[in-house]
Amino acid sequence: MDNTKGKSISNNNKNLKKASIEEKPLEKNKIAMILIVLLIVRVLLTLLPSHKIDIGFLKWEISYLGNNSLKNFTTDIHFVYGPIYAFFLKMSAIIVKTFSLPDLAQEFMIKIWAVLFDFVAAAFIYLIGKKYNKIRLGIGLAIFYVLNPAIVFNSSVWGQFDGITAALFIGVVYFFNIRRSNIALFIYAVAALTKPQAIALFPLVAILYFKDFPWAKFSNYFKTKDKNIIKPALKSSFIKLGTGFLGCLLIYTVLILPFYKETPFYSMREINIYSKDLQNISSGKQISASSTAEDRFSTNNLTDGKYGVFDGYWASRNTSPQWLVFDLGAPMDVGRVTLNWGFEYAKGYNIQISDDSNKWTTVYSTSKGKGKSESIPLDSARGRYVKIEMEKRPFPYGLINIDENAGAIKKAAFKAIDFYYWLVHHYSSSLDDYPYATANAFNMWTILGKQMVDDRTPSLFGITYGTWGYILLFSLVWLLAALLLLIKRKSALALYYSAFILTAGIFVFASRVHERYLLPAIIMAIVCVFWEKRMWIPTILISAACLTNQWYVYYIQNKNPDAPWLAPDDPVSMVTAWITLLVMIGAIVYLFMLAGKKDVKKQKARTGVRKK
Repeated sequence: MDNTKGKSISNNNKNLKKASIEEKPLEKNKIAMILIVLLIVRVLLTLLPSHKIDIGFLKWEISYLGNNSLKNFTTDIHFVYGPIYAFFLKMSAIIVKTFSLPDLAQEFMIKIWAVLFDFVAAAFIYLIGKKYNKIRLGIGLAIFYVLNPAIVFNSSVWGQFDGITAALFIGVVYFFNIRRSNIALFIYAVAALTKPQAIALFPLVAILYFKDFPWAKFSNYFKTKDKNIIKPALKSSFIKLGTGFLGCLLIYTVLILPFYKETPFYSMREINIYSKDLQNISSGKQISASSTAEDRFSTNNLTDGKYGVFDGYWASRNTSPQWLVFDLGAPMDVGRVTLNWGFEYAKGYNIQISDDSNKWTTVYSTSKGKGKSESIPLDSARGRYVKIEMEKRPFPYGLINIDENAGAIKKAAFKAIDFYYWLVHHYSSSLDDYPYATANAFNMWTILGKQMVDDRTPSLFGITYGTWGYILLFSLVWLLAALLLLIKRKSALALYYSAFILTAGIFVFASRVHERYLLPAIIMAIVCVFWEKRMWIPTILISAACLTNQWYVYYIQNKNPDAPWLAPDDPVSMVTAWITLLVMIGAIVYLFMLAGKKDVKKQKARTGVRKK
């Protein structure tokens, strides 16, 4: 038997292995050079003029953080972003203060974090390509992402941090794809602490996290009653669930603790008391309160005529009940009381009248307070003193209506609820800054002419615009994406396509969104190109729409900072909104087509998955 041929083959195999080993460093060097060049380009682009309004606020914020801790940051500055971004601003503030950097360098220190995270997102694109043996395409798509004009404009020019959110989103999906579900969950927790738009990925996270639980073993147990089946299944499930829950709890605690201050029990922006002939009789009158959280939240803010979220307000301590008393100076006929609540309002409260501030008569009482602005007409109300007595908060504080004499356990329970309610409170107060159907976002609401229209306005069937937006988001986008995930459980395309639908859907349908919120959908669309070349079309269209939306608002606001809102019938916004909506409709149609495909083998082949 001739062994020379076998030896030759063996040697060739060795040579091939050697060659591949030698090529790897060369390939890595090429990638490193590309990254360096791209980073230099992106850094140089940060020198372009920033968005004047936003960069002004951010420079003000790092100036504050240079001299103060994070403890009062979200209330003193009314920081409208997630707490994670505040950590980056704090690092920028330390550098700016240490080296006394000029304005342009300050802007660079604000922009650089988003730029770096754009490269993190590109790294995930490359890793996805590597996983499916499409390295060259992965490198190409990664380069396309970091040079995508919409991405570049957002991070390097505008100076916003949506690129950080996009990087975290793709990280979540990637780690689910490689079956590292707890890591994916932890990244999702960080994403939720970065921006409330993380809710877009919730159905994906929920389905994928619980997908790998041993459901078949649980089902078999009920058939066989075999404890040898159920015990290891329960053990592995509890370990995974416990690790995930405790990990998220730890992440939240560590990242929120530097910011946390107990939220007031009640807060009020403005109170106006009117006579029978609707004359304001409360202006300039003496006001007393049961308590005040801090000096800056004094009762003086209640009659200063300022209602905005950036203006002062009264806030109580963290107990209930609380009260406010107006001294009108002399007995008067009271015809109406208007209450403009802060973020913490009373669900149950009374309005009382007195001549001597000792004996009170209740002229109005409710247990269904709605917060925001309430106007209460009064009949046969006459007195010198007017008292607003606040007795009960809505959920969650309504569960523990704590008072000064509450026991230690009750107080501890309240503090625990308050600590985890903190983020909800922060995000809800931020979203209330712009309670509009659309705030310069070129989406479905722009087409309907609802630019800067209050999203609490009743519309079809008496349902508000904001509620309709979430109905469309949850019932249409969430449902369809969830069905696709469940039907195509082993399809990588289905996974990333669902993420694309979810991230684009929150921009198109939800209310209170801005011009930049379409950006995370771009990276999800790019990744889908690995399996479906036709995804280049929505990728380019979504990128163009996102760039147009950002650039146009940037141009208008930099030209005239005193007029930051677009007209409802603006032609540029209307055309761009139609393009975005049609892409979304096309994406939903394609989702149906994708879900209807039965040839799973073909799908697996296209993903590049090899049999083991």
